[in-house]
Amino acid sequence: MVGPIIAGQYDFIQGSRRLPGGRVVNDRPFRKVTTQLYSLFFSILVGKRITDATNGFRAFRLSMFRDCDINLEQDWLDRYELEPYILYKAIRAKQIRMKEVPITIYYHENRKHFTKMKPFRDWWRLAKPMIYLGLKLRK
Repeated sequence: MVGPIIAGQYDFIQGSRRLPGGRVVNDRPFRKVTTQLYSLFFSILVGKRITDATNGFRAFRLSMFRDCDINLEQDWLDRYELEPYILYKAIRAKQIRMKEVPITIYYHENRKHFTKMKPFRDWWRLAKPMIYLGLKLRK
């Protein structure tokens, strides 16, 4: 994932389970559907197709945060909101070169839970940056 950044080609790399060459081992149907729906809504909002907006495999140049349009010092970015905020800002910034790359994620077959996220409460935290930024309620 860091190869394109080290080579100077990109500033932000987003991993994707959904690109050709990427895959998920032991995914659950509900999780697959909800992550794809989120990516669809995210893509519509930012005006660019993002195949896996919930994927936490990311790499970026720290210099990306010198952009005056990215403000990490906001109280509302205290939990899950931070990652979609950064992705949204990276996509919308004209000077940040962003690319998705295929990755493989392995979920343990015998585990009941893959995440510590709580339905509804934490889904709101993922949606909040899209709504706030899309409606220009926050910077």
